[in-house]
Amino acid sequence: MNEDFSISLRIRGGSFSSQEVSKALGLCPFVVRAADRSKISDVESDKAAAYWSHRFSFDPELHLQEAIALVGEALTKHVVIFEQLQAGGSEVELFVGLTFQRSSGHELNWKVLSKLAEAKVSLSLDLYCDKVG
Repeated sequence: MNEDFSISLRIRGGSFSSQEVSKALGLCPFVVRAADRSKISDVESDKAAAYWSHRFSFDPELHLQEAIALVGEALTKHVVIFEQLQAGGSEVELFVGLTFQRSSGHELNWKVLSKLAEAKVSLSLDLYCDKVG
């Protein structure tokens, strides 16, 4: 396979209970940070904002588009939770870190992306290439 990826659901900003989020989503967080209201000024810093992240696990033979499709479909049932978090000032995103072994292109089908839109989850990408050429 010409790709190596990780996919995480990240919730950042606002003020929320990580325990309530974990319970509502049925997911165990990989990283959790409670909001530190003592560090908030006129401009909210990253250190002050709440943060919750769950890293998904996949079969190593699964392609990126298939993995995003599975996650997107699963996330659509939580749209009400995501709307509540967003109304409270949080951002909800699917974070994808993708490493190519060589220079390559990749397509994300509109049907797959529509599931994320239906769930009201943004897509964030970090792309890496081990070699150029």
